[in-house]
Amino acid sequence: MSNERNASVDPRCATRRAEQGWASLVKMTHALAEAGWTDLVMAEYDKAFHDFDEAIRLEPENAQLYLFRAKAHDCVGESEPAMADCNRAIELNPGIAEAWQLRSRLYSMKGQLQQQLEAINQAIALEPSYGHAYVIRAEIYLGFGDVEQALRDSNEAIRLGTPYHGPWYVRGSAYLRTGEYDKAITDFTKGLALSPGDVLCRLNRGITFRLIGEVKCALADANEAVQLAPNWYAVYLERARVNLLKGELSDVLSDLDQAIRLEPGNPEAHHIRAEANEFLGQAAAAGGDRRIAEDLREKRGNKGDAAL
Repeated sequence: MSNERNASVDPRCATRRAEQGWASLVKMTHALAEAGWTDLVMAEYDKAFHDFDEAIRLEPENAQLYLFRAKAHDCVGESEPAMADCNRAIELNPGIAEAWQLRSRLYSMKGQLQQQLEAINQAIALEPSYGHAYVIRAEIYLGFGDVEQALRDSNEAIRLGTPYHGPWYVRGSAYLRTGEYDKAITDFTKGLALSPGDVLCRLNRGITFRLIGEVKCALADANEAVQLAPNWYAVYLERARVNLLKGELSDVLSDLDQAIRLEPGNPEAHHIRAEANEFLGQAAAAGGDRRIAEDLREKRGNKGDAAL
């Protein structure tokens, strides 16, 4: 009986039913993906993971779904699952520039600059008009010490009209490295006009002001940087450097104590505190800090006053 019933089925009807079932599945997957993305934007991470997991269960060969879930993992600081999903997205569809860009970011978190560079190169090859990718590559080149290439990429990002502070910050940092301080200040100021709360632009502009002897401007930027990032040792370290130029030794020691509490292994903080204690006639304290600074430099290397 069942054979007779199967024999009587119109193949075209079966095809239509299969197509309708597939369309329904795709519609459901897309609805879950949209819901998950909305949850992600709203920082409802548990809901986002639930939606992306279910969407992937329904459509396990959809590269975009793995990319969405990779971004969710990245948002909650889960770098290994993020990399696994990102790699799966690229395996399924190597033509998604955004997946290569995310892979680049994840490599940066591991300090793997060469792999980061290779990934962002692929993103740029796929989408050469995406300015943010040039900003990322410029930062990588700065990490390698290739200032010329960093300038080239940041200039390209600016030419493309990349609408945020990043290109100005990176180009300003490159000019800071080359000692072109006026250009650096101009670019950091343009970056701050677009993003007044960016602590890196603020801090590096302050460093540049200090290097050219504009102590008042340097202190204003350092104070603002402390307000923006009160739990970051570097802002206290920079304000201590400025106050050391002013001879405000009590303020110097206060900021250095805070910097060392936040980052005990930083040699520069101990070195500056040694200088301040020496000015105050505290020879024993100065000697102790110098020895600590030397020991830490042997372990970490002296990074000096380079742009952050």
